[in-house]
Amino acid sequence: MDTSLAHENARQRALLQTQQDTIRQMAEYNHLLSQRVTAYASEINWLKALADEYAASDEADIPRQLSDLLPPEEISGKKPARLPLATHLPRE
Repeated sequence: MDTSLAHENARQRALLQTQQDTIRQMAEYNHLLSQRVTAYASEINWLKALADEYAASDEADIPRQLSDLLPPEEISGKKPARLPLATHLPRE
């Protein structure tokens, strides 16, 4: 009877060791995954800030872009830069 109990005790100890090793490996893997999640979250926040900065610069640049696309406004009521030649002067 003692040999069967000793054998069962050794089997149980081996099983316990295997389970503890598995738990340790899973904890290490969990730690690595947690680090990855943190790194991804940091990268996402950086990309969001970059997108916000790009959008803000685009919003500030809209008036210039529109002025480049629209035809120049005609200024009414202004005299022409060059006056016509007086009628009494000779022409070529």
